[in-house]
Amino acid sequence: MKWQRKRVFDPEIAPDEIFLDASNTAFDRARFEGRLEKPLSHGTYFWLSAALLLLFGILAVRSWNIQITNGAVFAAESAHNSLDATVLFAPRGVIEDVHGTILAENVERSDGSAGRRYPYPELSHIIGYVSYPKKDANGVYYDTSETGVTGLEAQYDALLSGTNGQILTETDALGRVRSEGTVVPAKEGGTLQLSIDAELEKFFARAIADTARTHGFIAGAGVILDTESGAVRAIVSYPSYDSNVMSNGGPSEIIAGYNTSPGHPFLDHAVQGIYTPGSIVKPFVAAGALTDKLITPDTVINDPGSLSLPDPYHPGKTFIYKGWKALGPV
Repeated sequence: MKWQRKRVFDPEIAPDEIFLDASNTAFDRARFEGRLEKPLSHGTYFWLSAALLLLFGILAVRSWNIQITNGAVFAAESAHNSLDATVLFAPRGVIEDVHGTILAENVERSDGSAGRRYPYPELSHIIGYVSYPKKDANGVYYDTSETGVTGLEAQYDALLSGTNGQILTETDALGRVRSEGTVVPAKEGGTLQLSIDAELEKFFARAIADTARTHGFIAGAGVILDTESGAVRAIVSYPSYDSNVMSNGGPSEIIAGYNTSPGHPFLDHAVQGIYTPGSIVKPFVAAGALTDKLITPDTVINDPGSLSLPDPYHPGKTFIYKGWKALGPV
């Protein structure tokens, strides 16, 4: 029988082996010699995988929200943010009197926008006023027209308003302007010239206002015409309003005063007033009587309400012509 020697594992390390291993401590670190490697545990793989799955889940949900749920909204926002159209307001045409004096012009308002200025408030009934473009609570214009409301501003609005233009501004994702340029230029409104004489209008308005105040009248009106052409040189309605106040929408207390005034400032007494008709020939008859010395400026005539004329063919008989009423001493 052949005996095999059983190899027994000896857990002890001999001293010579320790010194033998110590001679091999010169490792080549570049070749990863002498390193002690320890494999990762199963728990580490599990939590790493869970974290990656969570991140990919969040990314998928966010992608679905951006591209599917709100894709159309974000696309519209992106287009709006990158290319913005701004209205280029057209200057409104000026209004002039017969001599070229400016009666309505464009000025810069306190907020930087263009406004209308009326240097002759005496002509407010004739010139009228405008309504400015309007913004919403976010400062965005929802009404881009400067529109005539009353008077010649409304009557000739198509001529005076012109045509608005447009400016396109391109911005990047950070809001920086990349390019800006005019796509449609604004077209200025036309000029309107009147037959009115502004200085005559001012003098005439002051005269009628002084007369009304002196005699206690609440209202008055007057028109001056060119006897050769029939053109209106001055037309006054008292009391009047100020076109500058109405266009600007204030001060509110002044507008409130217009509404409560017994003279009705918004009523054009020269054009819209209702008056008892009279013969325009009567002043000429009076002028002829004055010229022929039949009467004087101080002559007083008593009007009893009728005119009695004797019948030349029937002595003692008279013809009586009654008037509309007795006027008394005139």
